Formats: sequence, C-alpha cells, structure tokens
Amino acid sequence: MPPAIAAFVEARVQFFFARQDFFRMYVEEIGARVGAPKGRRTLCGTMIDRQTRIMEKLVAAAVARGEIRPVDPAATALAVFDMTRGLVARHLLAQQPNDAARDVAFLTDLIWTGLKPARRKPTS
Repeated sequence: MPPAIAAFVEARVQFFFARQDFFRMYVEEIGARVGAPKGRRTLCGTMIDRQTRIMEKLVAAAVARGEIRPVDPAATALAVFDMTRGLVARHLLAQQPNDAARDVAFLTDLIWTGLKPARRKPTS
C-alpha cells in the first residue's frame, strides 16, 4: 500500500473516532447532499470535496508510479471514503471499545489487496 494512501485512511479513521459528534454531522451532510439541488455548497461539503481531490491525486500518482494497478482515481477515492465512513459507523453502532490500529490495518490491507498491481506473467 502506498504510504500516503495508508496515512490518509489512518488520519480519517483516527479523526472520526476522536470526534464522533462531528462524524454524525458529516454523515448527515452526505445524506443531505444526496437529495439536495446540484450546486448547494456547505462548509462540510467543501471539506469533503477537497479531501476527495487529495485522495484522487494520491491514487493517480500511485498509478503513475506503478504502485497500484490502473484504476479510476475519482471512483477509487470515493470508494476509500465510503469504506472509512463505514468502518467508523460500524464502530459507533457496536458501541464497543475500538482498536483503531487494528481497524486501519484491516481496511488498508483490504484496499491494498484490491489495488495491488497484477503479477507479471513470466516470459518464456
């Protein structure tokens, strides 16, 4: 897993675990954006868009360096966001003590398994 992508996931999970009330507002904002007229801007929405663009750039750079297989950077960024949001939501719903390091390791391993470059077939 490219270190920048793993660090991004870890930072998001740690941030939301430490700020659960903010996470609830974040999820509400995403829900509101789904049904809102196009072009409606909020501070939270602007933050989400900025973070998505950062992740897109990280993914595009990792693809260019051959660290991950060729993928659509925008779709991949959104998938990583959805997975991190789901991980935090699962923790909040379970209302159990969390092991953020274990959860981040699980998620980054899952992402890496899906993004790692294909093995090159040996040439004869």
